[in-house]
Amino acid sequence: MKCSKCGKRNVTQANYCIKCGNRFTNDERNKSKSILRVIVNIKKWYANTPIKKITDSTFYKIGTILVTIIIGIVCILLNGNYLKLMESDNYSYTYDNNIGAYRLYLNKDESNINLYLPHKVNKFYVNVYDKSDNVISKNVYDDINDIKVVLDENNYYEISCSKNKTKRNTIKVYIERQL
Repeated sequence: MKCSKCGKRNVTQANYCIKCGNRFTNDERNKSKSILRVIVNIKKWYANTPIKKITDSTFYKIGTILVTIIIGIVCILLNGNYLKLMESDNYSYTYDNNIGAYRLYLNKDESNINLYLPHKVNKFYVNVYDKSDNVISKNVYDDINDIKVVLDENNYYEISCSKNKTKRNTIKVYIERQL
């Protein structure tokens, strides 16, 4: 209880101020006791309240699953829907962002290429161009394992496949000798 004259704090049961001797009224004592009861009740409520982790909530669990699924779908749509060149023992490769094409470095004069297919494909189209973008040859393959590239640094390959006849998935591949 706080003394109204000097401001000294006293125990709740005190009749007089310990510092100045001021006599406390019943109203001051009752007010102090009611504040004390509120504080004690808050402490009891807090002590009896179970502490939950955010990870225990159903909303959090469902939200985490949904976010993971959405991110997975977006990654598949952005990255998994394109024809891509893949690793092989017969060559190494890099992707050149400046020209938007693969640079394939062959160990030997010719090699089958390893492609990632985003969906089932029935036909593969391989066009060979010279440096002036003139078509040298056009080939259609039924099997991905039949596609071969030949070392000729004056030409480049355009490989495409399509799930339907209107939209083709295409990559360009420039062939170089591995150093």
